[in-house]
Amino acid sequence: MACDVLFDVLTPKQALFFWAVGLELKSRGFETSYVTRSYEQLDWIERDLGLEVLRAGRFGDESLEGKLLASTERQAQLIEIVREIRPKLTVSSGSIELCRVSYGLSMKHYLASDTPHSPVNRACVPLSDLVATPRFIPIREWRRWATPSTRFLRYKGLDPIAWMRRLNAHSTSASHGRYVLVRLPERKASYVSERGLDSTSRIVKILSTRYDGDVLVVTRYRDDASMLARDGGDRVKMLVEPTLLLPLIANADAVFSGGGTTAQEAALLGVPAFSFYPGELPAVHRFLLRRGFLRLIEAEERSVIGALELARDASFRKSLEEKARRFRDGMEDPAVAVAVAITEGLR
Repeated sequence: MACDVLFDVLTPKQALFFWAVGLELKSRGFETSYVTRSYEQLDWIERDLGLEVLRAGRFGDESLEGKLLASTERQAQLIEIVREIRPKLTVSSGSIELCRVSYGLSMKHYLASDTPHSPVNRACVPLSDLVATPRFIPIREWRRWATPSTRFLRYKGLDPIAWMRRLNAHSTSASHGRYVLVRLPERKASYVSERGLDSTSRIVKILSTRYDGDVLVVTRYRDDASMLARDGGDRVKMLVEPTLLLPLIANADAVFSGGGTTAQEAALLGVPAFSFYPGELPAVHRFLLRRGFLRLIEAEERSVIGALELARDASFRKSLEEKARRFRDGMEDPAVAVAVAITEGLR
């Protein structure tokens, strides 16, 4: 079994992005393969997108030692997969294992990412032949990891555009009435390290008493619900089964996000978006903040109430929706840009 391009999919966001890129490559006649890992956040989206995947390794636990052990085991398994399918080029959003295997076997590796703040880039960028990233991210944030031979592709678009143009954002099979959406931070990521649960709990408590609809809390891990305070009553609903969030975001009165992708999707859809991201704000979020598509909040009553009041303002919502529509329409499709770059790399 051989293929032209091998994608390593480590998160739901990467599954969505590389699914879109894969569609573009297939339309150009190229064969693609996907490899992933055993991870509770991934199984559902692979099924929903119809991705046929190979599996190598597992998600490490929240400890650094656990992550290192899982990565070491996975690298050995990836060697066998790459030997078997013999890709001409490999792509990831920051897979240390695939970068190392590609380099060791003298294969091209392309890095497609909008997260220069991720610590994996210290290892992944120097081993990548090309870094594809939104041009809204200052290039200096990537150059600190780059070598003199690193090439860059900077496209005029944000990554969620890739799947938003291929999925119906407003399609949903279930009605939740009026609601706000709360997205937990990725607390097990090495750059978050368990931060954000206390802030999420406080925000949920405030919303449950000051908002007159439901509060939908989107968890990431099965133990998240038990770690959050549950004194919000019946109007606080924990969404513990992983699902595509785009329709839920599109129909929300507001989105309160401790993560990255959900905040971007809300901003691009023109839904009032409020971030309580733990730690330093990522470059894409800073860009959206400057453009007025995203606002920062603190996990305290005055800040959350101010966000709700803004979200209730009909003129603000109408203006935001129109502004976001023009913003989206003016963007380049990242999936097309990355697929074209891969096509050129296969020549």
